[in-house]
Amino acid sequence: MKKTGASAAFHAALSRHPLAVITAAALLLCVASEALARRSLLSALSFFAAEPAAALLNAALIFFLLSLSLLFRRRMFVFLFVCALVLGFSAANFIMQSFRTAPLTAADFALIGSVGSIISKYLSPRQTVLLFAAAAAAIALTAVGFRLCPKASARAKCALPVLLCACAVIAAGFPAVYATAAPPESRANALETSEAYGYPVCFVMSIFDRGIDRPIGYSENSVDAILAELRTREATESLEHPNIIFLQLESFFDVNELVGLDVPGGALPVFSRLEADFPSGDLAVPSLATGTANTEFEVLTGMARAYFGVGEYPYSTVLHERACESIAYNMRALGYTAHAIHDHAGDFYDRNIVFSNLGFDTFTSVEYMRGVEYNENGWARDKVLTAEILRALGSTPGEDLIYAISVQAHGHYPDGDNMPDISAEFDEASFEYYLSQIQEMDTFLGELTGALERYGRPVVLVMFGDHLPGLGFKEGDLRDGDLYETQYVIWSNFGLEAPDRDIAAYQLSAYVQSLLGMDSGTFTKLHQQLAGTAGYLRSLELLQYDFLYGDLEAFGGVNPYEPTQLRMGAVPVRCTEVTQGPLGITVYGSGFTEFSRVYINDREQPCELSDGALTCPGVYLEDGDCVRVAQVSAATGDVLSSTKSLVWQE
Repeated sequence: MKKTGASAAFHAALSRHPLAVITAAALLLCVASEALARRSLLSALSFFAAEPAAALLNAALIFFLLSLSLLFRRRMFVFLFVCALVLGFSAANFIMQSFRTAPLTAADFALIGSVGSIISKYLSPRQTVLLFAAAAAAIALTAVGFRLCPKASARAKCALPVLLCACAVIAAGFPAVYATAAPPESRANALETSEAYGYPVCFVMSIFDRGIDRPIGYSENSVDAILAELRTREATESLEHPNIIFLQLESFFDVNELVGLDVPGGALPVFSRLEADFPSGDLAVPSLATGTANTEFEVLTGMARAYFGVGEYPYSTVLHERACESIAYNMRALGYTAHAIHDHAGDFYDRNIVFSNLGFDTFTSVEYMRGVEYNENGWARDKVLTAEILRALGSTPGEDLIYAISVQAHGHYPDGDNMPDISAEFDEASFEYYLSQIQEMDTFLGELTGALERYGRPVVLVMFGDHLPGLGFKEGDLRDGDLYETQYVIWSNFGLEAPDRDIAAYQLSAYVQSLLGMDSGTFTKLHQQLAGTAGYLRSLELLQYDFLYGDLEAFGGVNPYEPTQLRMGAVPVRCTEVTQGPLGITVYGSGFTEFSRVYINDREQPCELSDGALTCPGVYLEDGDCVRVAQVSAATGDVLSSTKSLVWQE
């Protein structure tokens, strides 16, 4: 193909002066990426001026990618493709931060299978169509570009030396940046890491920085020393074990902490009353505007998220494969049955897999709930959890541990109307909608505590928010200025008393146990006995590493935690009878919901839910056909569980 105009000039420049072209492009792309991440060109330039080592490292990473083009004869195509890729990721990060504050990281791609269930809650139909049209256009342009971009006469002779030099700069750059840049409080926090080191560095770290680094001094002796110290104190036992319920509230916090908010009668009257009448305090959480599963991880395990990799979700990495200590295992050791409840898709964050490795006996997700109502943004209203919590309590004769996770106040937040004005500098229209949702959640808390008050057995209910909402809050918008704090309340129907106390999410379950005279679990004892001492956090890191990545020195090298046989639904779905008439078949049973599907010989059939039964119009059975009912995921459509098959006989 004959090369003409700008294309020929650029191709010639890339062939004759590849280092100059690649260097210039790397610098420009670096500035563009950082400007999009910080939403300001001036902020990006200020960051590079303050952190030149970080600027060089970010540019070196992009330079390395662009230098790969020198290995190919179609170097112009590869060069432009890399440029488009970098800009595409930067734009995607810009969009992602518009929704949730936290930057796009490699961990987000682990959740790609569940995106389809929530994309409509963030994008309008028009925006969704435009997104897919843009993706199709990008693919088409790539194909056209591959054909039109000219070939070089030979591969660049300098390719290998340039790539080796870039690798050397990158290898030296990471420790140099760590040594000179202002370190974030936790590199595990992707937002703080991006702000401290730059977005390209943050994204690369999120790919390779996984798990917990081996702590200095980790050994059998160091672990034994910690365990020996924990054994020196005697635990007391509760005379009566109450039912224990943890209620994790999506994007919930005490909005009375906002500067300038004035709602007649109070914004959250029920929660404010509970805070005043029961043990409560601020709860330090690991995430801002996202990361529900990471707060969940901390409360359930007693482990700190801060020791993991950049933007990592332990649910998607180590807990996907390995069972470990949790409040569920700890309570099961005391005779409790452990239930998880969540009014969203059962396989979101792979909970249907992870909860088995966290010791739960049952998991009731939205696919197993009846009477679910949805808000304007398509999220389940949390009031459905009252019936599900009571159902779980009634499903066993003994004591129950319940971990319930709400979803109603989840973003993205559309505009609202007729709500109070506020003076803070965040999006007021979105806040109005958010406030309407948490006020409904506040009403739900009143209904739930009322129902539990009437329950005939002792109950402790621990309520807390998982993180602040993605509404663009700044530190100055909050009275205490901490964007990584929510609030908790420990309610009971038997007068449990304790002073108010501020704690971290990973200390919460141990604190609740301490109020009840319990100390089941190694991490529980660690938090109860060593919190506030000089070696506390070092001991926490050592034990986390040993339990999840080390040699299990605490247990003689053998993991004592075996995955449970997790049952979906506190009350199982049952298929009891199939009838056939002139219009089709009807399947009878219990527990059917809008997510129930009829399978005949492992093939899904169209069905309708009516009066608690499933009808399949126009479907007929033959002798020997096997009929079962499956619950399918609201997110992916995958089968979460199935009933036993009924064999049709003429």
